Amino acid sequence: MKFCRFIAKDSSAPRFGILHGDAVAEIGAPPWAAAGRDKTGKSFELANVKLLAPVCPSKIVCVGRNYAAHAAELGNDVPKEPLIFLKPP
Repeated sequence: MKFCRFIAKDSSAPRFGILHGDAVAEIGAPPWAAAGRDKTGKSFELANVKLLAPVCPSKIVCVGRNYAAHAAELGNDVPKEPLIFLKPP
Protein backbone atom coordinates (compact mmCIF):
# COMPACT_ATOMS: atom_id res chain seq x y z
CA MET A 1 0.00 0.00 0.00
CA LYS A 2 1.46 3.37 -1.05
CA PHE A 3 0.11 6.40 0.82
CA CYS A 4 0.39 9.84 -0.71
CA ARG A 5 -0.58 13.45 -0.11
CA PHE A 6 -1.85 15.35 -3.12
CA ILE A 7 -3.69 18.35 -4.49
CA ALA A 8 -6.35 17.71 -7.13
CA LYS A 9 -6.32 20.10 -10.09
CA ASP A 10 -9.87 21.21 -9.24
CA SER A 11 -8.95 22.18 -5.67
CA SER A 12 -6.25 23.87 -3.59
CA ALA A 13 -6.73 21.81 -0.43
CA PRO A 14 -4.19 19.05 0.23
CA ARG A 15 -5.69 15.57 0.63
CA PHE A 16 -4.39 12.11 1.50
CA GLY A 17 -4.79 9.06 -0.65
CA ILE A 18 -3.67 5.58 -1.59
CA LEU A 19 -1.82 5.25 -4.87
CA HIS A 20 -3.00 2.37 -7.09
CA GLY A 21 -1.23 2.33 -10.45
CA ASP A 22 -2.38 5.42 -12.39
CA ALA A 23 -5.03 6.48 -9.85
CA VAL A 24 -5.24 7.89 -6.35
CA ALA A 25 -8.08 6.78 -4.04
CA GLU A 26 -8.82 9.56 -1.55
CA ILE A 27 -8.83 8.69 2.17
CA GLY A 28 -10.61 10.78 4.78
CA ALA A 29 -7.69 11.48 7.12
CA PRO A 30 -3.91 11.14 7.34
CA PRO A 31 -2.81 7.49 7.25
CA TRP A 32 -1.49 7.68 10.81
CA ALA A 33 -4.90 8.79 12.18
CA ALA A 34 -7.44 6.26 13.46
CA ALA A 35 -9.72 6.73 10.43
CA GLY A 36 -6.85 7.30 8.02
CA ARG A 37 -7.37 4.29 5.83
CA ASP A 38 -11.10 4.77 5.23
CA LYS A 39 -11.66 5.57 1.55
CA THR A 40 -14.04 8.42 0.73
CA GLY A 41 -15.15 6.90 -2.57
CA LYS A 42 -13.43 9.60 -4.63
CA SER A 43 -10.71 8.63 -7.06
CA PHE A 44 -8.44 10.80 -9.21
CA GLU A 45 -6.28 10.01 -12.20
CA LEU A 46 -2.62 10.48 -11.39
CA ALA A 47 -2.32 12.91 -14.31
CA ASN A 48 -4.90 15.19 -12.61
CA VAL A 49 -3.14 15.54 -9.26
CA LYS A 50 0.06 17.08 -7.95
CA LEU A 51 1.83 14.78 -5.49
CA LEU A 52 3.15 16.38 -2.31
CA ALA A 53 5.44 15.24 0.49
CA PRO A 54 3.46 12.68 2.55
CA VAL A 55 3.85 14.58 5.83
CA CYS A 56 2.27 17.46 7.73
CA PRO A 57 5.07 18.86 9.88
CA SER A 58 4.10 20.98 12.85
CA LYS A 59 7.61 22.41 13.09
CA ILE A 60 10.90 22.16 11.25
CA VAL A 61 14.04 22.24 13.39
CA CYS A 62 17.22 23.34 11.59
CA VAL A 63 20.93 23.46 12.41
CA GLY A 64 22.92 26.30 10.87
CA ARG A 65 26.60 26.31 9.85
CA ASN A 66 26.92 22.73 10.99
CA TYR A 67 29.96 21.90 8.88
CA ALA A 68 33.16 23.72 8.00
CA ALA A 69 32.57 24.04 4.23
CA HIS A 70 29.19 25.69 4.78
CA ALA A 71 30.61 28.13 7.32
CA ALA A 72 33.44 28.97 4.89
CA GLU A 73 30.91 29.65 2.09
CA LEU A 74 29.33 32.29 4.30
CA GLY A 75 32.68 33.70 5.46
CA ASN A 76 32.05 32.60 9.06
CA ASP A 77 33.84 30.43 11.59
CA VAL A 78 32.33 27.11 12.64
CA PRO A 79 30.42 27.88 15.86
CA LYS A 80 31.46 26.17 19.10
CA GLU A 81 27.82 25.16 19.73
CA PRO A 82 25.14 24.27 17.17
CA LEU A 83 23.01 27.14 15.86
CA ILE A 84 19.45 25.83 16.20
CA PHE A 85 16.52 27.65 14.60
CA LEU A 86 12.92 26.86 13.64
CA LYS A 87 11.18 27.30 10.30
CA PRO A 88 7.40 27.41 10.01
CA PRO A 89 5.92 24.66 7.84
